[in-house]
Amino acid sequence: MVKTQPTESAARPSYHLSKRQRRFAINVLLLVACLCVFVMSFNRVIGYEDDVERNYFSIQGALPVPVLEMRPQRGETSLVAIVAHGFAGSKDLMTSFGAELARAGITAYLLDFPGHGQSRVAMADEPSSQKSNQQNVAAIDEVVDYARMHNSATKTPHIVLVGHSMGSAAVGDYVMVHANDDDIVGTILVSPVKQENLVPTWPKNLLLLAGQNDISSAIINSQRMLQQGCGWTAAKPLPAECGKPADGTGRRAVILPGQSHITILNASSTFQEMITWLGRVSPREVNTTQMQSDLRLFWLLLGALSILCAIVPLCSLLVNIFKIGPAPAPLRGLDVFIYGICLLLGIAASLSIQSFWQPFAFLNIRIADYVIGYFFFTGLITGLLIFLVRHIWPVPPLHQVISQVLIGVLISAFLYFTFGQLETFAWQRVTLNMPRLWRFGVMFLLVLPLFLLDANVTRGYQERGLIRGVLVSLAFKGLLVAGLFVSLLFLPGLSFLSIILPILIILFLVLIIFSTQLYASGHAAIAAAILSAFILAWSMATTFPLT
Repeated sequence: MVKTQPTESAARPSYHLSKRQRRFAINVLLLVACLCVFVMSFNRVIGYEDDVERNYFSIQGALPVPVLEMRPQRGETSLVAIVAHGFAGSKDLMTSFGAELARAGITAYLLDFPGHGQSRVAMADEPSSQKSNQQNVAAIDEVVDYARMHNSATKTPHIVLVGHSMGSAAVGDYVMVHANDDDIVGTILVSPVKQENLVPTWPKNLLLLAGQNDISSAIINSQRMLQQGCGWTAAKPLPAECGKPADGTGRRAVILPGQSHITILNASSTFQEMITWLGRVSPREVNTTQMQSDLRLFWLLLGALSILCAIVPLCSLLVNIFKIGPAPAPLRGLDVFIYGICLLLGIAASLSIQSFWQPFAFLNIRIADYVIGYFFFTGLITGLLIFLVRHIWPVPPLHQVISQVLIGVLISAFLYFTFGQLETFAWQRVTLNMPRLWRFGVMFLLVLPLFLLDANVTRGYQERGLIRGVLVSLAFKGLLVAGLFVSLLFLPGLSFLSIILPILIILFLVLIIFSTQLYASGHAAIAAAILSAFILAWSMATTFPLT
């Protein structure tokens, strides 16, 4: 018998990857690519402040005030700006102002009002109340006094006051009370919300900025205050100005195209107007050629987007690693319709209950306690109605619960230590200190039932098609937003919701993408609910003021 020699192809080992292995490798590569973009973007955002020095401290006066000083690296300057944030903001939200001021050669002090950011003092009352405004004015007074006494460049620094929204009200009141302070050389009110009564001689060098899509009162106040400050008998189309900044009588008002109450805080047109105005007030001290805020904003947005994109492959990888089990039985269209009717009734009942009883006021977080209560009652009542009608608990199948909880926790931690740190450095503070941490835990538990219900319905219907699941999820979130919009019509104290509802809509869209990806990767509906509850509770607990 003649023995045949093995062919070269038969002797060679096989290196073919299975479909599952190829998918795993692709997701790893995508995750690494997204993280590389994030690291590069974060470094560029930090690098924008190469010539800026940051110092965090707290003024221990009659009213303790957390402060962030942003100044040119060469040292303090004789021109100093005090920057005040708006409602639900923080000193970190105003770092874009601090960076541009410091790059222009101006020392900036950014402060946290009571109840906001890292302040240990609770907010006294409603943001528009006289008591809260007096508290905010006192905080500004503390920082102004500190700036006067701790300036290494001169014994008599010149002061510029900058305020946004609620901060503009406090700044406006402060400068009107301190009309005899010769060292206050300029005032900049961004989206002014209070009806100050101005005179042609005070405050010195007033700049009024409002967005084209700003709240109506900000635009009306800008026009009215310019008219008063210039002594005109009738309002003039904006932009308009009068007086001379060189002698302290300058007044200017501008409506910035395309900007809203929120976007005005990072718009290059805002900083261009601000730096140009201060250059006219103190031409020897202000460098008007260093402003490149669009570059900073680009890297900030790219960094945030890269992390949000990284969640997609991360979801697939974690579901693959934990090997989440089989799919549940798909829901029928009739089931989804019945659930929708129960949701509408749950929303109506929730609004009715909270119109006379708000049991979660103990959280002492302005507006967030109402919103969290709305989500809790909606989820609870809707779930009970579904149980009465269908005789089933509307929660996802309880299989591999521990694995799904771990997936939700890991993705939440990933977001907190990447996206959260970028946003805290360059935009809004979203890190959890102790007073906010326990509130976050309570909020998470209160909203989790609603998202478990959402996951059961929308993800169950996703078994009949990805598009169907997405559409049902959009309808579910749309009804929730509509309920909050209705509450605005009956509860005037929630007026600030009109500003944040667009942000909530964007947040819900992000949650839909994450939840859909988690379920499509391996039916991890419980993990999707945990992640959604984490993101909503996290944003509420770190943003709104403590009262």
